[in-house]
Amino acid sequence: MLKPDDRVVVYMRPGCHVCARVKKFLTERDVPYEARDVDADPLTPRELWDLFNRKADRLRVPFTALNDGEDVVLGFDPQRLEGVFVHSELGGVQVASQVSAPVVYDEFSSAELDSARWVSTAADDGAENAVEREYEVDTGHGQLRISAVESDAGYLSTERFGTPPGSLVNFELDMSFEAEGHATVPALGPPLGQVSLRDLPTGIQLGFEVTNEAILAVHRRTGVEGVAAAAEHFVHRVLTDHPTTAGQSHRYRISYQHNTAQAQWYVDDQSVYGAVTPLQIEGVSLSMGVLRGDDAGVPPVTASIPVPARVSATWTPWRVTPTDGYAHNRQLG
Repeated sequence: MLKPDDRVVVYMRPGCHVCARVKKFLTERDVPYEARDVDADPLTPRELWDLFNRKADRLRVPFTALNDGEDVVLGFDPQRLEGVFVHSELGGVQVASQVSAPVVYDEFSSAELDSARWVSTAADDGAENAVEREYEVDTGHGQLRISAVESDAGYLSTERFGTPPGSLVNFELDMSFEAEGHATVPALGPPLGQVSLRDLPTGIQLGFEVTNEAILAVHRRTGVEGVAAAAEHFVHRVLTDHPTTAGQSHRYRISYQHNTAQAQWYVDDQSVYGAVTPLQIEGVSLSMGVLRGDDAGVPPVTASIPVPARVSATWTPWRVTPTDGYAHNRQLG
């Protein structure tokens, strides 16, 4: 149980339905908390640094802090909320599940997406029904499908998978992507489908971006002020020579070896890119989504009749597999 002098703060925005779920969860378990509106009372860079200690790459509500950062729970994560604020099982968002055998993360077998496993990256838009209004989610039968007309959409896993010293871990899934009504959009611009591994503590992302005509390997680092300096940010988007067409499914795999900080990108089991991360990654969260690109300067289909494009993507479950690191080194060599 929490000690009498423990302080719990829920950082939230008015109208955020996920924030409401966190507050309801704590209230039902008699956990006293303070609510702080990050719009009315923004966090300073110093507060961001103290709270996250390089644990998050952007300010997304809700997040719930114990004693000004002794532990932080991102989003609505019932297991972590229960563990930290009811049973005092501290560990912080830096805690990651060690992968010692192959794991399938969420088989997408139920009719609704499991909110204990996924956090919507659109959950902080301040409108309770925004997720249902702006995009459609269809899941079950071993797949997740997102169709979007009005906005970007995506999900981030609540579980973080460890990539500790001595490990080499593979992350893979199948994805198809299709954009309708954007015939004049350049091949390398939005709209696009995405899969990525996100290391929230460092802001490093390893992933793929897919258009109707192209597949790009992506290596980037981003972060909020006070967590990663602007000079440390970068974006490398590398056009691969792997062919694709609208709606075509491919297997996307990223491997990461901790000791060498080496990442390798594969499409349909063919290596398409490799890079060394600027910092060693200790664990990653899984991310997937679609990007319409309304704010990226993408022209409408015609000047006189703007046609809102529908973009859609389908993903199979993520498969996380540990590999013999020494065999991998010999293979690369």
